[in-house]
Amino acid sequence: MSSPTAAVPLSTLTLRVANREQTIESRKRSYHEWGRGMTLEKYLERDEKTEQHEIAKNGRLVTWVLVHRESPEGLDFLCACETYVFMLMMFKREGAVFRKGDTGIRDVACYGIASVFTPVENRKKGYAAHMMRLLHWVLGPRSSLPEQFPVQWGAPPERRDSDLVGDAAFSVLYSDIGPNFYRLAGSADNQDDGWVVHSPRSTVLKVDDVQAPDAKYSVNEDQWKWLDEDGLAKIWEKDTEIMKSELVKYPLAQGQDIACTFFPRGGVADFQIQRLQEWWKNVNPIPRYWGLQISSPDGSPDLSTFAAWTIEYRPPKLNTLLIIRIRASPSTFADLLRCVCEYAKQHSIERVEMWNLEAQLVEIAEGLGAQTFDRNDHLCSLKWYGPYTSDEASRVVWAFNEK
Repeated sequence: MSSPTAAVPLSTLTLRVANREQTIESRKRSYHEWGRGMTLEKYLERDEKTEQHEIAKNGRLVTWVLVHRESPEGLDFLCACETYVFMLMMFKREGAVFRKGDTGIRDVACYGIASVFTPVENRKKGYAAHMMRLLHWVLGPRSSLPEQFPVQWGAPPERRDSDLVGDAAFSVLYSDIGPNFYRLAGSADNQDDGWVVHSPRSTVLKVDDVQAPDAKYSVNEDQWKWLDEDGLAKIWEKDTEIMKSELVKYPLAQGQDIACTFFPRGGVADFQIQRLQEWWKNVNPIPRYWGLQISSPDGSPDLSTFAAWTIEYRPPKLNTLLIIRIRASPSTFADLLRCVCEYAKQHSIERVEMWNLEAQLVEIAEGLGAQTFDRNDHLCSLKWYGPYTSDEASRVVWAFNEK
Protein backbone atom coordinates (compact mmCIF):
# COMPACT_ATOMS: atom_id res chain seq x y z
CA MET A 1 0.00 0.00 0.00
CA SER A 2 1.54 3.32 -1.02
CA SER A 3 1.34 5.99 1.68
CA PRO A 4 1.63 9.79 1.67
CA THR A 5 5.06 11.02 2.71
CA ALA A 6 5.10 11.00 6.50
CA ALA A 7 6.48 13.87 8.57
CA VAL A 8 8.77 11.36 10.28
CA PRO A 9 10.01 8.04 8.90
CA LEU A 10 7.53 5.28 9.67
CA SER A 11 10.44 3.06 10.67
CA THR A 12 10.94 5.29 13.73
CA LEU A 13 7.41 4.57 14.97
CA THR A 14 6.04 1.52 16.71
CA LEU A 15 2.78 0.19 18.09
CA ARG A 16 2.33 -0.35 21.80
CA VAL A 17 -0.30 -0.72 24.47
CA ALA A 18 -1.04 2.72 25.91
CA ASN A 19 -0.12 3.48 29.49
CA ARG A 20 -2.76 5.08 31.69
CA GLU A 21 -1.74 8.66 30.94
CA GLN A 22 -1.73 8.03 27.20
CA THR A 23 -5.16 6.41 27.38
CA ILE A 24 -6.69 9.44 29.12
CA GLU A 25 -4.93 11.84 26.78
CA SER A 26 -6.21 9.96 23.73
CA ARG A 27 -9.77 10.42 24.92
CA LYS A 28 -9.27 14.14 25.47
CA ARG A 29 -7.96 14.54 21.94
CA SER A 30 -10.90 12.74 20.33
CA TYR A 31 -13.48 14.70 22.36
CA HIS A 32 -13.58 17.69 20.01
CA GLU A 33 -14.82 15.52 17.13
CA TRP A 34 -16.74 12.77 18.91
CA GLY A 35 -18.07 14.46 22.03
CA ARG A 36 -20.91 16.41 20.41
CA GLY A 37 -23.61 17.11 23.00
CA MET A 38 -21.40 16.25 25.99
CA THR A 39 -19.02 18.17 28.20
CA LEU A 40 -15.45 16.90 28.33
CA GLU A 41 -16.11 15.63 31.86
CA LYS A 42 -19.13 13.61 30.70
CA TYR A 43 -17.18 12.29 27.73
CA LEU A 44 -14.34 11.05 29.94
CA GLU A 45 -16.82 9.67 32.45
CA ARG A 46 -18.50 7.63 29.70
CA ASP A 47 -15.20 5.99 28.79
CA GLU A 48 -14.46 5.32 32.46
CA LYS A 49 -17.76 3.45 32.62
CA THR A 50 -16.79 1.47 29.54
CA GLU A 51 -13.77 0.16 31.44
CA GLN A 52 -16.14 -1.27 34.07
CA HIS A 53 -18.52 -2.82 31.54
CA GLU A 54 -18.60 -6.57 31.07
CA ILE A 55 -17.20 -6.21 27.56
CA ALA A 56 -13.96 -4.79 29.01
CA LYS A 57 -13.40 -7.17 31.91
CA ASN A 58 -10.26 -9.27 32.32
CA GLY A 59 -8.20 -7.03 30.09
CA ARG A 60 -10.39 -7.45 27.02
CA LEU A 61 -10.32 -3.70 26.32
CA VAL A 62 -6.94 -2.49 25.08
CA THR A 63 -5.93 0.96 23.88
CA TRP A 64 -3.11 1.03 21.33
CA VAL A 65 -0.97 4.00 20.38
CA LEU A 66 1.51 4.69 17.60
CA VAL A 67 4.56 6.26 19.24
CA HIS A 68 8.18 7.16 18.61
CA ARG A 69 10.41 4.25 19.48
CA GLU A 70 12.82 6.58 21.30
CA SER A 71 10.16 8.09 23.59
CA PRO A 72 7.25 5.65 23.87
CA GLU A 73 6.03 6.98 27.23
CA GLY A 74 6.11 10.69 26.38
CA LEU A 75 3.15 13.01 26.94
CA ASP A 76 4.67 16.49 26.64
CA PHE A 77 2.08 18.61 24.84
CA LEU A 78 4.73 20.35 22.75
CA CYS A 79 5.54 17.06 21.09
CA ALA A 80 2.34 15.14 21.67
CA CYS A 81 1.59 15.25 17.98
CA GLU A 82 4.74 13.29 17.35
CA THR A 83 4.93 11.09 20.39
CA TYR A 84 1.28 10.28 20.44
CA VAL A 85 -0.22 10.49 17.01
CA PHE A 86 -2.77 7.75 16.68
CA MET A 87 -4.86 5.50 18.84
CA LEU A 88 -7.62 2.92 18.77
CA MET A 89 -9.54 0.75 21.19
CA MET A 90 -9.85 -2.97 20.78
CA PHE A 91 -12.26 -5.41 22.40
CA LYS A 92 -11.59 -9.14 22.60
CA ARG A 93 -14.71 -11.20 21.89
CA GLU A 94 -15.97 -14.77 21.90
CA GLY A 95 -16.36 -16.08 18.37
CA ALA A 96 -16.68 -19.24 16.32
CA VAL A 97 -15.99 -20.47 12.80
CA PHE A 98 -17.41 -23.31 10.74
CA ARG A 99 -15.76 -24.74 7.65
CA LYS A 100 -17.61 -26.71 5.00
CA GLY A 101 -16.98 -30.37 5.62
CA ASP A 102 -16.37 -30.02 9.37
CA THR A 103 -18.68 -31.77 11.81
CA GLY A 104 -18.80 -28.89 14.28
CA ILE A 105 -17.71 -25.35 14.99
CA ARG A 106 -14.42 -24.10 16.36
CA ASP A 107 -14.48 -21.67 19.27
CA VAL A 108 -12.04 -18.86 18.47
CA ALA A 109 -10.85 -15.47 19.67
CA CYS A 110 -11.88 -12.45 17.63
CA TYR A 111 -11.50 -8.71 18.06
CA GLY A 112 -13.66 -5.64 17.56
CA ILE A 113 -11.77 -2.48 16.63
CA ALA A 114 -13.24 0.90 17.57
CA SER A 115 -12.37 4.55 18.21
CA VAL A 116 -9.73 4.80 15.50
CA PHE A 117 -8.56 8.40 15.75
CA THR A 118 -5.80 10.63 14.41
CA PRO A 119 -5.54 14.30 15.46
CA VAL A 120 -6.11 16.73 12.60
CA GLU A 121 -2.51 17.94 12.58
CA ASN A 122 -1.25 14.38 12.07
CA ARG A 123 -3.53 13.35 9.23
CA LYS A 124 -2.56 12.65 5.61
CA LYS A 125 0.95 11.62 6.65
CA GLY A 126 0.54 7.86 6.47
CA TYR A 127 0.34 7.37 10.25
CA ALA A 128 -3.17 5.90 10.37
CA ALA A 129 -2.53 3.41 7.60
CA HIS A 130 0.72 2.35 9.25
CA MET A 131 -1.05 1.87 12.59
CA MET A 132 -3.56 -0.47 11.02
CA ARG A 133 -0.86 -2.41 9.19
CA LEU A 134 1.10 -2.92 12.40
CA LEU A 135 -2.05 -4.09 14.14
CA HIS A 136 -2.03 -7.28 12.04
CA TRP A 137 1.36 -8.10 13.54
CA VAL A 138 0.02 -8.08 17.09
CA LEU A 139 -3.40 -9.61 16.44
CA GLY A 140 -2.77 -12.41 14.00
CA PRO A 141 -1.03 -15.75 14.60
CA ARG A 142 2.43 -15.92 13.07
CA SER A 143 1.16 -18.51 10.60
CA SER A 144 -1.24 -15.94 9.10
CA LEU A 145 1.44 -13.29 8.47
CA PRO A 146 4.21 -12.90 5.88
CA GLU A 147 7.38 -14.82 6.70
CA GLN A 148 9.37 -11.63 7.17
CA PHE A 149 8.36 -8.37 8.85
CA PRO A 150 8.85 -5.53 6.32
CA VAL A 151 12.40 -4.22 6.75
CA GLN A 152 11.37 -0.67 5.84
CA TRP A 153 9.09 -0.60 8.90
CA GLY A 154 11.96 -1.12 11.34
CA ALA A 155 11.57 -3.72 14.09
CA PRO A 156 8.19 -5.44 14.58
CA PRO A 157 5.98 -4.35 17.48
CA GLU A 158 6.41 -6.28 20.68
CA ARG A 159 3.84 -9.01 21.37
CA ARG A 160 3.37 -9.79 25.05
CA ASP A 161 1.16 -12.55 26.38
CA SER A 162 -0.31 -10.06 28.85
CA ASP A 163 -1.72 -8.05 25.94
CA LEU A 164 -4.09 -10.88 24.95
CA VAL A 165 -2.99 -10.81 21.34
CA GLY A 166 -1.59 -13.11 18.67
CA ASP A 167 -4.56 -15.46 18.72
CA ALA A 168 -7.12 -13.79 16.44
CA ALA A 169 -9.11 -15.84 13.96
CA PHE A 170 -10.58 -12.60 12.65
CA SER A 171 -11.17 -8.98 13.56
CA VAL A 172 -13.94 -6.56 12.61
CA LEU A 173 -14.44 -2.82 12.35
CA TYR A 174 -17.06 -0.43 10.97
CA SER A 175 -15.70 2.05 8.45
CA ASP A 176 -17.06 5.55 8.01
CA ILE A 177 -14.38 6.46 5.46
CA GLY A 178 -15.34 4.18 2.61
CA PRO A 179 -14.41 0.60 1.65
CA ASN A 180 -10.81 1.04 0.54
CA PHE A 181 -8.76 2.61 3.33
CA TYR A 182 -8.92 -0.35 5.71
CA ARG A 183 -8.77 -2.94 2.92
CA LEU A 184 -5.52 -1.44 1.67
CA ALA A 185 -4.03 -1.44 5.18
CA GLY A 186 -2.51 -4.88 4.72
CA SER A 187 0.20 -6.83 6.50
CA ALA A 188 2.95 -5.46 4.21
CA ASP A 189 3.51 -2.66 1.71
CA ASN A 190 1.47 -2.98 -1.48
CA GLN A 191 -0.75 -5.72 -0.01
CA ASP A 192 -4.50 -5.23 0.16
CA ASP A 193 -5.17 -8.02 2.65
CA GLY A 194 -6.72 -5.72 5.24
CA TRP A 195 -10.36 -5.43 6.33
CA VAL A 196 -12.88 -6.30 3.61
CA VAL A 197 -16.45 -4.96 3.57
CA HIS A 198 -19.11 -7.65 4.09
CA SER A 199 -22.69 -6.94 3.03
CA PRO A 200 -23.47 -3.37 4.20
CA ARG A 201 -27.17 -3.90 3.47
CA SER A 202 -29.73 -1.88 5.44
CA THR A 203 -33.51 -2.05 5.46
CA VAL A 204 -34.96 1.21 6.80
CA LEU A 205 -38.56 1.89 7.73
CA LYS A 206 -39.96 5.33 8.51
CA VAL A 207 -42.28 4.63 11.41
CA ASP A 208 -44.96 7.03 10.19
CA ASP A 209 -45.20 5.04 6.96
CA VAL A 210 -46.24 1.84 8.70
CA GLN A 211 -49.82 0.99 7.87
CA ALA A 212 -51.34 0.06 11.21
CA PRO A 213 -54.52 -2.05 11.52
CA ASP A 214 -57.88 -0.30 11.75
CA ALA A 215 -57.75 -0.35 15.53
CA LYS A 216 -54.73 1.15 17.28
CA TYR A 217 -52.07 -1.51 17.34
CA SER A 218 -50.99 -2.42 20.85
CA VAL A 219 -49.03 -5.25 22.38
CA ASN A 220 -51.07 -8.19 23.62
CA GLU A 221 -49.40 -8.91 26.93
CA ASP A 222 -50.34 -12.58 26.62
CA GLN A 223 -48.54 -12.83 23.28
CA TRP A 224 -45.61 -10.44 23.63
CA LYS A 225 -43.15 -9.62 26.38
CA TRP A 226 -41.16 -6.39 26.61
CA LEU A 227 -37.52 -6.89 27.57
CA ASP A 228 -35.45 -4.58 29.74
CA GLU A 229 -31.67 -5.00 30.03
CA ASP A 230 -31.97 -7.79 32.60
CA GLY A 231 -34.41 -9.61 30.36
CA LEU A 232 -32.09 -9.26 27.40
CA ALA A 233 -29.16 -10.64 29.38
CA LYS A 234 -31.03 -13.95 29.67
CA ILE A 235 -31.82 -13.84 25.96
CA TRP A 236 -28.15 -13.41 25.02
CA GLU A 237 -27.08 -16.53 26.87
CA LYS A 238 -29.69 -18.69 25.18
CA ASP A 239 -29.38 -17.06 21.78
CA THR A 240 -25.60 -17.60 21.76
CA GLU A 241 -26.07 -21.34 22.16
CA ILE A 242 -28.69 -21.40 19.40
CA MET A 243 -26.39 -19.40 17.11
CA LYS A 244 -23.66 -21.97 17.66
CA SER A 245 -25.94 -24.77 16.58
CA GLU A 246 -27.15 -22.77 13.58
CA LEU A 247 -23.63 -21.90 12.45
CA VAL A 248 -23.03 -25.56 11.59
CA LYS A 249 -25.98 -25.38 9.20
CA TYR A 250 -25.29 -21.89 7.87
CA PRO A 251 -26.28 -21.67 4.17
CA LEU A 252 -22.93 -21.08 2.48
CA ALA A 253 -23.26 -19.75 -1.06
CA GLN A 254 -21.21 -20.93 -4.01
CA GLY A 255 -17.59 -19.92 -3.49
CA GLN A 256 -18.00 -19.69 0.28
CA ASP A 257 -16.30 -22.30 2.47
CA ILE A 258 -16.20 -20.72 5.93
CA ALA A 259 -18.74 -18.95 8.14
CA CYS A 260 -17.56 -16.95 11.14
CA THR A 261 -19.31 -14.82 13.73
CA PHE A 262 -19.06 -13.35 17.21
CA PHE A 263 -21.74 -13.75 19.84
CA PRO A 264 -23.96 -11.26 21.71
CA ARG A 265 -23.28 -12.44 25.25
CA GLY A 266 -20.37 -11.27 27.36
CA GLY A 267 -21.55 -7.67 27.15
CA VAL A 268 -21.14 -7.40 23.37
CA ALA A 269 -24.80 -6.61 22.64
CA ASP A 270 -25.46 -4.66 25.84
CA PHE A 271 -22.50 -2.38 25.13
CA GLN A 272 -24.28 -1.02 22.07
CA ILE A 273 -27.09 0.17 24.34
CA GLN A 274 -24.89 1.58 27.08
CA ARG A 275 -22.49 3.36 24.74
CA LEU A 276 -25.29 5.72 23.66
CA GLN A 277 -26.70 6.32 27.15
CA GLU A 278 -25.54 9.94 27.36
CA TRP A 279 -28.03 10.77 24.61
CA TRP A 280 -31.02 8.53 25.29
CA LYS A 281 -31.11 9.12 29.06
CA ASN A 282 -32.22 12.73 28.44
CA VAL A 283 -35.21 11.76 26.30
CA ASN A 284 -38.73 12.05 27.71
CA PRO A 285 -39.94 9.42 28.30
CA ILE A 286 -36.65 7.62 28.92
CA PRO A 287 -36.57 4.34 26.98
CA ARG A 288 -37.29 1.50 29.35
CA TYR A 289 -37.28 -1.48 27.04
CA TRP A 290 -34.61 -2.69 24.64
CA GLY A 291 -36.27 -5.74 23.18
CA LEU A 292 -39.50 -7.58 22.49
CA GLN A 293 -40.14 -11.32 22.57
CA ILE A 294 -43.04 -13.51 21.58
CA SER A 295 -44.52 -15.86 24.16
CA SER A 296 -45.44 -19.48 23.57
CA PRO A 297 -49.10 -20.56 23.94
CA ASP A 298 -48.53 -21.46 27.59
CA GLY A 299 -47.11 -18.00 28.29
CA SER A 300 -43.48 -19.05 28.61
CA PRO A 301 -40.78 -17.16 26.69
CA ASP A 302 -40.19 -18.30 23.12
CA LEU A 303 -36.90 -17.53 21.41
CA SER A 304 -38.29 -18.16 17.93
CA THR A 305 -39.31 -14.51 17.58
CA PHE A 306 -37.62 -11.56 19.25
CA ALA A 307 -35.91 -8.29 18.45
CA ALA A 308 -33.36 -6.26 20.40
CA TRP A 309 -32.24 -2.72 19.67
CA THR A 310 -30.24 0.31 20.58
CA ILE A 311 -31.38 3.90 20.03
CA GLU A 312 -29.44 6.68 18.34
CA TYR A 313 -30.38 10.24 19.30
CA ARG A 314 -27.59 12.10 17.53
CA PRO A 315 -28.71 15.38 15.92
CA PRO A 316 -28.72 16.36 13.12
CA LYS A 317 -29.37 12.75 12.09
CA LEU A 318 -32.89 11.35 12.34
CA ASN A 319 -33.63 9.56 15.61
CA THR A 320 -33.13 5.89 14.84
CA LEU A 321 -34.02 2.61 16.52
CA LEU A 322 -31.33 0.24 15.26
CA ILE A 323 -32.06 -3.47 15.52
CA ILE A 324 -28.96 -5.26 16.83
CA ARG A 325 -30.40 -8.78 16.76
CA ILE A 326 -33.59 -10.21 15.31
CA ARG A 327 -35.12 -13.64 14.99
CA ALA A 328 -38.52 -14.04 13.27
CA SER A 329 -40.49 -16.09 10.78
CA PRO A 330 -42.56 -14.74 7.89
CA SER A 331 -45.68 -15.35 9.98
CA THR A 332 -44.52 -13.31 12.99
CA PHE A 333 -42.26 -10.66 11.47
CA ALA A 334 -44.89 -8.09 10.44
CA ASP A 335 -46.51 -8.04 13.87
CA LEU A 336 -43.12 -7.81 15.54
CA LEU A 337 -42.18 -4.87 13.35
CA ARG A 338 -45.47 -3.07 14.02
CA CYS A 339 -44.87 -3.41 17.76
CA VAL A 340 -41.37 -2.02 17.41
CA CYS A 341 -42.61 0.91 15.34
CA GLU A 342 -45.27 1.75 17.91
CA TYR A 343 -42.63 1.78 20.62
CA ALA A 344 -40.45 4.00 18.43
CA LYS A 345 -43.24 6.54 17.99
CA GLN A 346 -43.69 6.77 21.75
CA HIS A 347 -40.05 7.85 22.06
CA SER A 348 -39.88 10.37 19.20
CA ILE A 349 -37.98 7.96 16.97
CA GLU A 350 -38.45 8.52 13.25
CA ARG A 351 -36.91 5.44 11.66
CA VAL A 352 -36.18 1.77 12.32
CA GLU A 353 -33.09 0.24 10.72
CA MET A 354 -32.22 -3.43 10.28
CA TRP A 355 -29.06 -4.97 8.82
CA ASN A 356 -28.92 -7.97 6.50
CA LEU A 357 -32.43 -9.28 6.91
CA GLU A 358 -33.28 -12.61 5.31
CA ALA A 359 -34.72 -12.14 1.82
CA GLN A 360 -38.23 -13.21 2.80
CA LEU A 361 -38.27 -10.74 5.70
CA VAL A 362 -37.02 -7.94 3.43
CA GLU A 363 -40.04 -8.49 1.20
CA ILE A 364 -42.40 -8.21 4.18
CA ALA A 365 -40.67 -5.07 5.48
CA GLU A 366 -40.85 -3.44 2.06
CA GLY A 367 -44.54 -4.28 1.99
CA LEU A 368 -44.84 -2.09 5.09
CA GLY A 369 -43.04 0.76 3.35
CA ALA A 370 -39.36 0.00 4.05
CA GLN A 371 -36.50 0.69 1.65
CA THR A 372 -33.45 -1.56 1.28
CA PHE A 373 -30.06 -0.29 0.12
CA ASP A 374 -26.30 -0.59 0.60
CA ARG A 375 -24.97 1.87 3.18
CA ASN A 376 -22.01 4.14 2.52
CA ASP A 377 -21.17 4.46 6.21
CA HIS A 378 -20.74 2.02 9.12
CA LEU A 379 -19.33 -0.44 6.58
CA CYS A 380 -18.98 -3.76 8.39
CA SER A 381 -15.49 -4.97 7.53
CA LEU A 382 -13.66 -8.17 8.43
CA LYS A 383 -10.04 -9.28 8.39
CA TRP A 384 -9.50 -13.07 8.31
CA TYR A 385 -6.43 -14.58 10.01
CA GLY A 386 -7.36 -18.26 10.38
CA PRO A 387 -7.63 -20.77 12.03
CA TYR A 388 -7.32 -22.47 8.65
CA THR A 389 -5.24 -20.46 6.19
CA SER A 390 -5.20 -16.73 5.58
CA ASP A 391 -5.52 -17.21 1.81
CA GLU A 392 -9.07 -18.42 2.38
CA ALA A 393 -10.22 -14.88 3.20
CA SER A 394 -12.14 -14.51 -0.08
CA ARG A 395 -14.24 -17.57 0.82
CA VAL A 396 -15.26 -16.37 4.29
CA VAL A 397 -18.76 -15.10 5.08
CA TRP A 398 -19.66 -13.07 8.18
CA ALA A 399 -22.70 -14.88 9.61
CA PHE A 400 -25.37 -13.12 11.71
CA ASN A 401 -24.03 -9.74 10.59
CA GLU A 402 -26.79 -7.71 12.27
CA LYS A 403 -24.75 -5.03 14.09
